[in-house]
Amino acid sequence: MEYWYTVISLMCINTILAWSVYSSFMIGTVSLGQAGFFAIGAYTAASLTAIFGWHIVPATLVGAVAAAIIGLAIALPTLRLRGLYLTIATVAFVEVIRVVFHNFRYGREGDFGTGSTSTDALQMPWVGPDGPLGFRHIIYLTENHITPGQYAMWLLLLVIAFGIYFWMLERSRVGFAMRAVQEDEIAAQGIGLSHNFLKVLAFTIGAAIAGIAGSLYAHLLTFITGNDFNIPLTVMTVSYTHLTLPTILLV
Repeated sequence: MEYWYTVISLMCINTILAWSVYSSFMIGTVSLGQAGFFAIGAYTAASLTAIFGWHIVPATLVGAVAAAIIGLAIALPTLRLRGLYLTIATVAFVEVIRVVFHNFRYGREGDFGTGSTSTDALQMPWVGPDGPLGFRHIIYLTENHITPGQYAMWLLLLVIAFGIYFWMLERSRVGFAMRAVQEDEIAAQGIGLSHNFLKVLAFTIGAAIAGIAGSLYAHLLTFITGNDFNIPLTVMTVSYTHLTLPTILLV
């Protein structure tokens, strides 16, 4: 059963990542940068739990905030672009993030080894990102005796919570305003809607959700590398968003 629990967990994480894409999709913006925010959330939260011993919940929230801050910094200049130019900018962002994490090294020596001599100390595991070798020993779940079934259950509940959030957002005044911007920016501006503010807001919220998904992904797999967060990941997520999530929300 553990295999199927892992499959369910991965499905839930990919669905949460798709919700992050849907956030910007609501205002008519197609972003291919979610894999970058996914990576930021994964590395930030995993660093806090593995290196500094944080609880997974505050670590995930910090990962979401970090992704949201970067998302805000990216949104302010790039959302002035249109069409293919915006897509190219978000693709470039993902590639920059992938290369940075693929070559980044920080952390600490592990707490266990085979002895106390200097030779034995070299055999201790490195806890933290180690360049192309990836980020190993993200063992929060096993250390705290959280079973795959329990983790899958919590992820499923989180997916449902995000589904309820977007279902309510679609039917709120903010949701109607976002849809108005999606249909016609000029007309929306003519009735007093701040289309730039709504775009930045939706993009930043989407980045935060992607950060949450990244944290959950890192703790599930216990090992991540910069090459896990690439353009094909976002392309698949965008496809899922356009084909599935709107239908779910219309029910």
